[in-house]
Amino acid sequence: MNQYNFFNITFEPILPIILILILLVILLFITFFTIFNRIQGGIYRILIFVIFFFLLIQPSLKIEKRKLENSILTFVIDDSLSQQVSGRSKNIDTIYKNMLRQINNKYNQFDILEIRINDKKITKRFGNINGILSNTLSIEEKKSESKYSTRLLKIFYEEINKYPTKKISTAFFLTDGQIHDLKESSIVDKIDIPIYYILPNVKNLNDQKLEVTYAPDYAYIGESVKIKVVANDYTENKKGYLKLDIFDPEQNLKEINLEKNVEETINFKINKIGENIFYLRIKPNSDDLSNSNNFKIVKINAIRKRLRVLLVSGEPYMGTRVWRNFLKSDPTVELVHMTVLRPPEKNDNTKISELSLIPFPVKELFEEKLKNFNLIIFDNFRGRNILTPLYYENLIGFVENGGAILEITGPSYNSRNSLFRTQVGKILPGAPTGKSLRGEFKPELTELGKKHPITKSIFKNLKNYGSWYEMNDVLIDNKETSVLLKGLKDKPLLSIKKIDKGRISQIYSHNIWIWKNNILNPGPYRELIKNLAHWLMKEPELEEDELKVSIKGKKVFIKKTIFKENDIKNSSVFIYGPQNNKEKLILNKKSENTFSNTYEIKKEGIYLVMDNSQVQLVETNNYSIHELENLDINYDFLDATQPISLISKVIKTSNGTDIKYRVVEDYTVDKLSTDKVLLPKNLSYQVNEIIENKLFNVPLFLVFIIGLFFASWKRES
Repeated sequence: MNQYNFFNITFEPILPIILILILLVILLFITFFTIFNRIQGGIYRILIFVIFFFLLIQPSLKIEKRKLENSILTFVIDDSLSQQVSGRSKNIDTIYKNMLRQINNKYNQFDILEIRINDKKITKRFGNINGILSNTLSIEEKKSESKYSTRLLKIFYEEINKYPTKKISTAFFLTDGQIHDLKESSIVDKIDIPIYYILPNVKNLNDQKLEVTYAPDYAYIGESVKIKVVANDYTENKKGYLKLDIFDPEQNLKEINLEKNVEETINFKINKIGENIFYLRIKPNSDDLSNSNNFKIVKINAIRKRLRVLLVSGEPYMGTRVWRNFLKSDPTVELVHMTVLRPPEKNDNTKISELSLIPFPVKELFEEKLKNFNLIIFDNFRGRNILTPLYYENLIGFVENGGAILEITGPSYNSRNSLFRTQVGKILPGAPTGKSLRGEFKPELTELGKKHPITKSIFKNLKNYGSWYEMNDVLIDNKETSVLLKGLKDKPLLSIKKIDKGRISQIYSHNIWIWKNNILNPGPYRELIKNLAHWLMKEPELEEDELKVSIKGKKVFIKKTIFKENDIKNSSVFIYGPQNNKEKLILNKKSENTFSNTYEIKKEGIYLVMDNSQVQLVETNNYSIHELENLDINYDFLDATQPISLISKVIKTSNGTDIKYRVVEDYTVDKLSTDKVLLPKNLSYQVNEIIENKLFNVPLFLVFIIGLFFASWKRES
């Protein structure tokens, strides 16, 4: 469209501007003087000066021949995986073409910037509407950087910045609602043009989806937690139940029924400290649009609300107070301390009525309430005649079921009444030789102790520390025991051992209290006791074995590193996958403490690789695709994420023909509230030609001057 602008007057003075200004002042003075004194013929003189002044400045009128430029309508077309899987891509294309035809029929002052985005590439076309509809425009193409993620706003903002701001008009996002950078408000805030999100109406999707609406991040050991889930069904059959498979941290698999589209609560009891992984999966139909939204992994970190400790002391000595005070100073420890001051073999004929000691509550502690404790500490304990064989068997069961025992052995460990001489002796790490070793020595780390998380850093910041003076001589002949500290003659001083689900540790000296009372050279008794207790309670950061899992193609590579070297030929892990079965995989020995093997993937999905203490997740390539998690996204989702600002709006349409348009020169909030789509037109233009017309004719002006001179002469004469 051509446009003419007449309001452009220019001057080409033939004298310097200073002289012209002086002449202008003189002209004004003469005019004032003539009018004030009413001089005969003065008006002719004024007109002569005015004409001369115009001749000096030479005014001319420049007429610009302008061509108005078309405004740019931007169409961002979401052709991502979620669109293709749900069958919305064809619907989106139909809506897009109908919108172009409607705009082209009524308005011809718009160009189209088309940006089409899929998971592999981004294509762009620019030109008039006819060129878009006839597919005659050239296409620019580049690789998509955000695979399986729809970042429409970022790409849109990058592309429109390549064009003049004044030419950018309305933007249309033709999408299913999945815009993964909606929360990046910095992009939205920079866009000050009307934005319309065009969503196709979709009645039903052949898809099912598991959604976890609530799951706590933390929980206490031994307590129940609630996980709220919804089994969404987007098919026509909205009623009924879906089967949910649950694989819990105890490696148990169970199946429950969930009512469709109803939030339900599942209760779990947390028994494992650290990270607890729950694998929840709806059994998919064969014709599901996507299987990657049928499962959820819930991770809950479990901590101990209270560490229930039973401290049983034998004959009192200086170390008893150290252990008691340390445990009592920890607010997370619930301590029960019993001291055996009067063992059964002590008989001095004292009358019962004169005794102030309470009877040792053997039945209550070692039968009725034994399962309530997490850790039992025997400190310089003589146990053979204190407890009956039944209670010692209970202690063995306590350890095998996940409990922990720590024994601080004193001289009594070499006696016939030591704990080793009871049924518990068969699970203890060290066997007494009957000898006590005496002499000054400093506890030192063994080769294993230098690597184990319990002890590897306890001497790190100590240049010197106190000595010990007594220890028991023990024999350790089982390969399951790890010796972390050594004492006199490099004899074992601290050993640890795993038994089924539980753990046992022994310190073969009761001199640890010396480290606390040594003012000049204290030892790391706090660090040692704390780390030892946490290892016994299976704190994840103190685990010595390591399980690594990686995936490449259809193969899962599993590597297990055992802390202590041994002569076993193989180890094993369990694998749970999408087939809902638990498989055992043997790991072959590759070195003294390394075992590995490869697992062949049979079906795409999430796999759990587990041993007794660790769980690792592994996912097949491109299985958990962000694009396929929310195929049900619609207007409600966009509304909830609040992308609708004062200059944006969401429109749902079946084929695009029901959308009405209105061209405006500017847009305001009240205009945007109408049902019509606003198409602001810009005022930018190109100047094609400039026509210059002189505002005076020299010969004609000379004739006027001569005539004015003559009139002035005649008037004055």
